[in-house]
Amino acid sequence: LGGRAVRASLLVDGRPADVHEMVSNRVSSWTLDLVGEEGFAAPRRGGELRSFIDTPPTVVVERPAAKSLRLAPHAKFPLEISASDDLGVAGAVLRCRMDAGEWSELRPVASLVKSGASLWKGADEIDLSTLDLSGARSVAFDVVAKDTFSAERGGPHAATSMPVVVQLEMNAASHGMQSLSEEASAARRLL
Repeated sequence: LGGRAVRASLLVDGRPADVHEMVSNRVSSWTLDLVGEEGFAAPRRGGELRSFIDTPPTVVVERPAAKSLRLAPHAKFPLEISASDDLGVAGAVLRCRMDAGEWSELRPVASLVKSGASLWKGADEIDLSTLDLSGARSVAFDVVAKDTFSAERGGPHAATSMPVVVQLEMNAASHGMQSLSEEASAARRLL
């Protein structure tokens, strides 16, 4: 319309857009009319508005399979997670807590990659020797995953995995030896 003043009328379901309130699982229609000072109008534009419900993400610790371990305070063990969300996973953070204390953030999960339409896989290694475990009898770890839902619309949403609890024992076998022993026991049961 050549840089001149234009009057715009944006309607949703026949009412001004600023008074329309979207509700879940509803389809509305919008129209946009642009009219210049001289009365010339651009072709009417329109379409559909569809609302959707954003579901929070989910996050699961897949490895270690056992959610309670007995390890020495200097042991290492692998951590593998799966996270899913209908929009996208923005990140996953590893947290820990000593005995029954407060949860504290350790770091983002080292590797988090998309492996499906709505699935992300993550991997990390936990080295107990890097933590100050003085006086602690146990340490728990969990993962918090956040989605990409925008703050303007009430996001992001977050989910927390079930914790993996490590009982600290000076003479405990390594995680690898315990896993091998569990696999051998399972194989014996199958035979």
